[in-house]
Amino acid sequence: MKKFPDTILITGAGGVLGRELVDQLIKKEKCKIIALELSKEYLPADFFHNERIECYDNQEWREGKLPWNKIDMIVHCAFARSSNGRLLAESLEFTKALFSEAVENRVSAIINISSQSVYGRSQPPLWTENTPVSPEPPDTFYALAKYASELLALSICNTSNSKTAVTNLRLASLSGRGMDERLTSRFVRSALEGEPIKLIGGQQTMAYMDVRDAADGIIALMSTDTAKWKDVYNFGNQFRYTIKEIAEIVAEVSKKYTDNPVKIEIEKKDVHLDTGMDSTLFYTDTNWTPKHDMESMIDWIFSHYMEKG
Repeated sequence: MKKFPDTILITGAGGVLGRELVDQLIKKEKCKIIALELSKEYLPADFFHNERIECYDNQEWREGKLPWNKIDMIVHCAFARSSNGRLLAESLEFTKALFSEAVENRVSAIINISSQSVYGRSQPPLWTENTPVSPEPPDTFYALAKYASELLALSICNTSNSKTAVTNLRLASLSGRGMDERLTSRFVRSALEGEPIKLIGGQQTMAYMDVRDAADGIIALMSTDTAKWKDVYNFGNQFRYTIKEIAEIVAEVSKKYTDNPVKIEIEKKDVHLDTGMDSTLFYTDTNWTPKHDMESMIDWIFSHYMEKG
């Protein structure tokens, strides 16, 4: 499948990534969107007033109301971000049923959003797609469930009677508007509230990906030949920063938004954290790379909070 899909089903369409993906698709492409959420109350109001977006909830899906005859591709974003075993089991049950229906209805392709957490933290970065999967605490249950979703996707779609292409995107940690619990957003709020940015250690290394890039990259993947998709792609940012460097960028960007100088307080402690993936395979196959560095991401978060007042 090389032609850009006419109709795309996005699960978890009310989440941060789902919303950004819908917004960019509506602006960039002429496709139609089927937005699926646990409950319609989680979907933005403007979705219901756009003639190119059809909104459904899980109850309607269970009742067989999804227009499978229209759907060309699925982007599966919906998944419990939790260590609760029951919620993760429900996410896997939903994933299995959804993918099975997609194959039965001859949907052309599925993009399953997985997670970099499948690599754990015991192996030094940069992780490649060939790095062994070894999830560890504190995200063991979540990481195992995400890896299980990959196996479900491949086992369901790679059968002899399946016409459905599939790939799994091991997504890096996202940051941007709407992700208030991320370290980046917490630092920005501290700066705007005139509070010091407090760090423990400071040399922990992280690789956040701007949610705008995440949506843009998925759209780039949609534009490629699905017959050439790999089973798994690392999908992250080539930029890595220590949390001290992130705090310093927040302090510098804050000068555009507040007259209060930002103080960074560091408690010296040996805290090891080193994360990051090698996403060269994805960049090569899609002819795409992320556009937003940490400064751009931080500036976007500042403007978001300023708009909110």
